[in-house]
Amino acid sequence: MVMKSKPTARRRLLFTGLFNFGREVEKLWAYAYSGRQAKIYMMRQIAKKHSVIYSAVANIFNGDKDNFDISVDEKWKESHNV
Repeated sequence: MVMKSKPTARRRLLFTGLFNFGREVEKLWAYAYSGRQAKIYMMRQIAKKHSVIYSAVANIFNGDKDNFDISVDEKWKESHNV
């Protein structure tokens, strides 16, 4: 008989993202399981705010340039003991 362990509950983290458009910098927040997922959520927020399609935003922040930074929010991390 094989004992199966209970799956551990994954916890969403609060990520902060800085996105540089050249003349404008936007700071966004998103709850996500990973930085990659947070980036997608944040790019969707940008697309909605500027009334453009998601792929246009994804092309700007595709990783070719160093124009965005995403990390776990430090204040949230401290207060939630992560």
